Amino acid sequence: MSVTLRSHQDIAQAFVKLGVKPEALESKKDLEKALDGAKAKDPVLVKALEGVVLDGMKKDERERLAVLVGDVARGRFPNAGVGVGASVGGAGVMRFNLEALLDEKGRLTENTPDVVALLSRYKVDGPVGRPFERVLVHAAKIDEVLRSESDPDKLVDVIMSKDLRRQVFLLEGVSKLYTDIHGKPAERVYLGAKALEDHIGHFSMSRSNLATAEKVGANPKAIALLKSDMEASRRELKKLVTEEWMPDAKGRIPAMRDVVEDWGDAKWGSADKDLKNVKAELSRRLEKIENTPYDMNDLEGGIHELRRQLRWFPIYAEGLNGLFQLDEGQNPIKAYEPMLREPIATSKYVTLPSAEREASPVELPKSVYCALMQLTLDLGGLKDAGEPIHFIREAYVRAGVADERGAARAVAKLFTGVADEEEIHAGAHTHYEAMKKNGLVRELRHAVENN
Repeated sequence: MSVTLRSHQDIAQAFVKLGVKPEALESKKDLEKALDGAKAKDPVLVKALEGVVLDGMKKDERERLAVLVGDVARGRFPNAGVGVGASVGGAGVMRFNLEALLDEKGRLTENTPDVVALLSRYKVDGPVGRPFERVLVHAAKIDEVLRSESDPDKLVDVIMSKDLRRQVFLLEGVSKLYTDIHGKPAERVYLGAKALEDHIGHFSMSRSNLATAEKVGANPKAIALLKSDMEASRRELKKLVTEEWMPDAKGRIPAMRDVVEDWGDAKWGSADKDLKNVKAELSRRLEKIENTPYDMNDLEGGIHELRRQLRWFPIYAEGLNGLFQLDEGQNPIKAYEPMLREPIATSKYVTLPSAEREASPVELPKSVYCALMQLTLDLGGLKDAGEPIHFIREAYVRAGVADERGAARAVAKLFTGVADEEEIHAGAHTHYEAMKKNGLVRELRHAVENN
């Protein structure tokens, strides 16, 4: 049996579990003595810790760890744990080797292997700073999938089966965040990623609408029209992928050059300056959501638009690749504290990338983040329930099966027993009013500004 220490929180949690006090880290000698005394409690865990913290750890690194051990002992990181069944290493080791990767000005001296390979492929000299490295982590994953298949038709299938939309969405999100910071270079990446994400999304939606129409037994002419829509959306996706997102004769993807070469030439500045810019931009965007009224009687312009705007924040948080972390100790909205015991709290939706390569990660209240994510899922469910009704009804009119009034009656009969549009809008109103009453967006903004 072996132990996995995935992060610096895991390491601190291990110290607390063994009963090793923060003051034991004052010197290497004291640390060795404390670990030796703890072997009887858990020899496997002690051996794992020795491999991580005794091999070349400097005084300032021990001091940082001592502070974190104290934080964990006081319950500030209750989710930190020690996994069993894998080898020691990974984030735990990398976190404490972070300083070894920095030069005298705090800049990275080497990038992650996938980013190094991407830079080499596009003939860009590295290493790049941590802010840009966060972007290239997503670009590298997209690049890998898109060069895995040379046949355009098969590549479309690969894109859909591997859910590439998720990675494209992260690249779109992080470039969208930077458009007002870096201007044109970030905007070009944003527009390119958005176009690809939109096309993937449209194809996915058209397939879903067609499947729903067939399932409920819609009019054959409407089904035929929805099938034609689906085939057209696939052709458009294939065309865009072929023209912009497949390797050229030199093995480079045109749209990816905008990321690696053009945006890479932007003035990124120091990590501290970047953090200041990112926090200011996030605050501005959250304040805009906070002050914008949304009409929950409007499926597309109200419900869907609110969900879309709220969904950007988790995309930004995940897209920044470890810069943001979640803290269960902060609970500024008491109504959301119970969310920490709900399934959403342990779901993939609130799992952010590790902070292993971040010198100063920003902590957000996990309960508020969970509430935000649950709200986007709830609004998404309402949107997904109403969307097929809308498009099938529209297909009846376009196919000449019925006028708008007749189409509404006919489609309503198909969805008997399913929440109708009135119920969907009522549910959206309930969620929206609770969000405003609790000040969800306001507290997220305060967390970004003040942490």
